[in-house]
Amino acid sequence: MFYRELIAGHVHVLIGKAGKHEMAKLVLMVDDVATQAFRVEEGTIRIGRTPENDIYIDDASVSSQHAEIVVQQDPALGAFRDYLLRDLGSTNGTKVNGERIKQHHLNHDDTIKIGWKTFKFLDENQPSHESTAYILPED
Repeated sequence: MFYRELIAGHVHVLIGKAGKHEMAKLVLMVDDVATQAFRVEEGTIRIGRTPENDIYIDDASVSSQHAEIVVQQDPALGAFRDYLLRDLGSTNGTKVNGERIKQHHLNHDDTIKIGWKTFKFLDENQPSHESTAYILPED
């Protein structure tokens, strides 16, 4: 369910031919350079300072069980996934794009701060709400 990849210097997130979609990724950034990528797939991905977390961050600024990402089908746009980031009552908090959050629906290219660590959330499969209008059926 969860895989880890090393990235050398930069990240390649590609969408292949029709029908093939790349998984969303949480990318650890150090001095604006991608150093490690974590696939964000189905279910709940836990992030924290202890090894039993799916994403283990060995850093004193990160709580033992700091945050989680819950992945589910988007209720409005069924063909897409929704990624809900939740802070789990961490000591130093979780920030998305500079704002401290309790929970936040992630969007492609969001910047996430967990303790002193910075991540980028990448999901090129998400629909662009700036260029595409989705008409939902009336109830």
